[in-house]
Amino acid sequence: MRYKYFFIFIFIFYPLIIFAEDLAPRVIMQKVVDQFKPETEVQEIEMILIDKDGKQWVRTGTFYSKKKTQKDDMHLFIFHSPPDLDKSGVLTIENTAGEDDQWMYVPAYHTVRRIPPNSRGSQYMGTDFYYEDIIKPRPEEYEYTITGKEKINGTVCTIISSIPISGRLKKESGYGKIIAWIDENKYVILKQELYNKNNELIKILTSSELVKYKNSYYWNKREMVTAATNHKTIIENKKVVIDGPLDDAIFTVRFLKRGK
Repeated sequence: MRYKYFFIFIFIFYPLIIFAEDLAPRVIMQKVVDQFKPETEVQEIEMILIDKDGKQWVRTGTFYSKKKTQKDDMHLFIFHSPPDLDKSGVLTIENTAGEDDQWMYVPAYHTVRRIPPNSRGSQYMGTDFYYEDIIKPRPEEYEYTITGKEKINGTVCTIISSIPISGRLKKESGYGKIIAWIDENKYVILKQELYNKNNELIKILTSSELVKYKNSYYWNKREMVTAATNHKTIIENKKVVIDGPLDDAIFTVRFLKRGK
């Protein structure tokens, strides 16, 4: 199942890289999915949750990712702090041939809970991200439109609107439309606006601190803001290791629950 705004890397934790000037928007979005595809990635993450009054809560954790097949990835995020979230986590296994699988583990409940598809448009462990934001999009499941150009911080961006056309996607995703601002020179997404199925703006994602890796780029910092409450989640990479060794056993329900 693709919920499919993982060009947020929503990928929650991924770089968004694209583009060739004369390409159709669907081809452009396929390049988003294809161009940054490391064999493995480990990110040490700091999350800061900030409410409308400026009160902050800090979380830390580790994000693991590994290619399962040419098209599918495996992802695991494990929290380390605060103490009440220590060892909590979310495991995601992408499956091109069928449903994607997601499980959540919270030690206080002493059990692993499968996240049903109709819950993947829910908040990711109390953050401003959704569970679906960690899953790569399938461009064939969307209708794309180039709607114009606009400058962001002096950078001329091409604006692309995406609307789900897959039946399951329209039913299960929390998003009805996403608008992305794309840097044509570096081929990255600087900003996204996320809308619900009533075409109401619900969240805004901005990315900063761009890092070059070989011929690709990834963002070191992402900020998701919920429009109605002005609550935000800032995710910052403190350490990133790309293409290092990573055991498949990490991406199992057993490891999610036991940490081994």
